[in-house]
Amino acid sequence: MALTRKEEPEVKMLKWRVWLVLLLLLSACEPASQAARPEPKVTAEMVTKRMEKHLSQPEWKFTLQLPGQGRFKGVQRGTDWTLKAVQQKETLTITKDGTAIQVVKGKNKETMNQRQFGLLAPKDHFRFIEGAAMRVKALPAQNIHETGIQVDLNSDQVGKRLGKWMGAAFEKTGAANRAAQNFRVRYQLWYQAPDKLTRMKAQIVPLRENGKKAEMVYTFQ
Repeated sequence: MALTRKEEPEVKMLKWRVWLVLLLLLSACEPASQAARPEPKVTAEMVTKRMEKHLSQPEWKFTLQLPGQGRFKGVQRGTDWTLKAVQQKETLTITKDGTAIQVVKGKNKETMNQRQFGLLAPKDHFRFIEGAAMRVKALPAQNIHETGIQVDLNSDQVGKRLGKWMGAAFEKTGAANRAAQNFRVRYQLWYQAPDKLTRMKAQIVPLRENGKKAEMVYTFQ
């Protein structure tokens, strides 16, 4: 249905922007079902080397599942990427080209910067893991073809990143760092031998019992 008021596209875009930035502040995930056979011991150094390899890969094709927002098909080449909504009533495409990000929702278009979007592209997550990995462990194997790794990130490093996303006011006052102490950023990555990444979950585990729950799930081709 056509929008009848001039401010409505701006309001809708603002909701999208706020939701994407705050996703890391509000979420956690339900634990995955687990089988009995764990992967051999992993170390932070092993994880760093894998992230370096992932960052050097020229192209990633993937599907992204966002809580309450449906599925997106995506591709990242270098540092640029495109996301397209799947099976939604209104078309939605998000494209990063250089330093600008363009959001096209139906007939409405808006250009923003990367800071306003937090983490969406796979390589942004890989870089985040590479720079902030604190605790790592092997996950129990879900099948004979996959091995899993769980990575918890350093809360201080998470706070620094949140400050950049949320703006100078939050960064200078320390609000972002304080917020980061209320949750734990956790990644689960699943590989087919030897190191082909097939799935990744970005999770935020609240440290309070009433914390809200959600997750971002990537499936790679």
